Amino acid sequence: MGKNKVLFVDATIRKNSESRTYQLCRAYLDLLQEEAKDCEIINVKLWDCMLLPIGRLDVELRKRLVITGNEKHELLDYALEFASADMIVIGAPYWDLSFPSVLKVYLEKVCVPDITFRYTPSGAQGLCRAKQCVYITTSGGAIGKCDFGTDYVRGLCESLLGIGAVDSIRAELLDVEGVDEEAVMRKACEEAREKASEAVGMFRRK
Repeated sequence: MGKNKVLFVDATIRKNSESRTYQLCRAYLDLLQEEAKDCEIINVKLWDCMLLPIGRLDVELRKRLVITGNEKHELLDYALEFASADMIVIGAPYWDLSFPSVLKVYLEKVCVPDITFRYTPSGAQGLCRAKQCVYITTSGGAIGKCDFGTDYVRGLCESLLGIGAVDSIRAELLDVEGVDEEAVMRKACEEAREKASEAVGMFRRK
């Protein structure tokens, strides 16, 4: 049996050592990899990918590629990689009530009919292998009920891609005067490790 493939979609902006979102992601991934010996982390650093929005010609071309079975074209790479992962971990800072635009562009490239989902008379049917997605975010201010990044990822996974279990981990108020930033991060990292340990059990039951 091959290794469980965990796709880490990294939409963090700052250098790894400066990004609190990345630190929270690492708390989750490091424990996951430590306890699940058959786990392989595949990193996709979105800001290094030079992603451009999908245009009309791209939509037409990828439709032809799927119809003809030509899956070696780079236009389908992200969708194929996403569809074949056993678990998805997305890390993105809380920006303008959701997440950086580069993540939206990436998700548009992932959503390819007949690769990550297909149309049926009763609605969309997800084709992704993953049963779980974890969305990780941090914010300088309060997120509260305006967590539209998590809401979007959950809606996309559950309603289109067939990933039924979507969890979230977040640290907020990190730049608010009087808040102990280190204490907030410690608590969030501990939550991340606890949830990673739960995910290890999922792999073992697979």
